[in-house]
Amino acid sequence: MRSFTCVRLALFLIVFAAISFGAQANSPWVYRTVVVDGGETTQINAYPIADSSKAQIGYHNARPEAPRLWFGFDGNYGDKITVQMGVPVLDRFRLLRPKAALVAPGLPQPEEPLPFPLPYGYGAVIYDTASLDVASRTESFTGTQSWVFETDSFFLPQEGRAYLVGYVPGGGAGKFWMTVGTERQFRFADIFTILKRTAQIRAFHEISPGLGVSFWQSFILAGFAILGTILAVLPS
Repeated sequence: MRSFTCVRLALFLIVFAAISFGAQANSPWVYRTVVVDGGETTQINAYPIADSSKAQIGYHNARPEAPRLWFGFDGNYGDKITVQMGVPVLDRFRLLRPKAALVAPGLPQPEEPLPFPLPYGYGAVIYDTASLDVASRTESFTGTQSWVFETDSFFLPQEGRAYLVGYVPGGGAGKFWMTVGTERQFRFADIFTILKRTAQIRAFHEISPGLGVSFWQSFILAGFAILGTILAVLPS
């Protein structure tokens, strides 16, 4: 009986390791998804970011009723905030150059007007994709394509509530994604949202929201099927 339990545990760990490896390859676990095509956000209802060093991503469709994407997090003196943005590979967005503003206490006043008021005592620095190199990239897990801009990093000058705000200059419409952080944060629970998130991300990029031909999706689902079969046939 004990030997069967050991065999079951060993097989579980092997299959789980394989599933976990596949889950971390090629996203969406490089960046944990915060939101896909949500509604209006402001300083008051910004999406909460528990740890700005962890890699997280939000997908936003900027439009008059939801012009900006707000992330909110608690910062400390010297925290490094790494930002990147991208645009879906769609002809109408070929020239779209979104911006992100890091808003925090102690930062200087921005060199250009922002499309929203700053809280008292706050300043901002701008991540401007118009001044950055851009490259086309295919995200093999979801099968989506984006024009991706260079990453940039900023440092917080003091402790306090900080915000990262993505927007289209001039109040224009368009789709973009925005990331904060670089450290991977695989969570086993995220596996159970894989199909829903993949469909949402593909729909955001205006391609079929179905499973597509993703190797890693098939790999992970097959891993669960194998794991379930193993646990079912082994003696208890």
